[in-house]
Amino acid sequence: TRDHFLIHINTLQRAKIVGAIYIPSAYSGAHDPKESEVIAAQVSFVHPWQPGHPIAEILEPEEKSVEDSLLLYSTWQPQGCQLALLHAADGSVQSPCLRWPTHRLAARSFAERRTICLDVVLSAGIVCGCGAAPHQLAP
Repeated sequence: TRDHFLIHINTLQRAKIVGAIYIPSAYSGAHDPKESEVIAAQVSFVHPWQPGHPIAEILEPEEKSVEDSLLLYSTWQPQGCQLALLHAADGSVQSPCLRWPTHRLAARSFAERRTICLDVVLSAGIVCGCGAAPHQLAP
């Protein structure tokens, strides 16, 4: 993310453990990397989520850095596409589920192909997903 290094693992019991390390500015205002000082990195959080929590249910997620957060998302499931937006500074998580498109051909495209791109606008609370358009998709 912008200010953190995050790592996540799944346990054999299907829990997920996430940790974040705050990465201070590499240059600390120095004009040359040789002039920058060495600063100890700080652990921002380490947190386990038990099986059943939406973030733990995303077993092999795709990842996308969004400002100082990490978006984890799954493939499309019958209920939709599960997301987990993990805020790196404090470990809080939001877990919305994208709904299937209402257009029959667009829904079929997501069912047959992976999501190609997700975009997140944190300030507006919007997540949009798109995939490859099927041949002859009408508006």
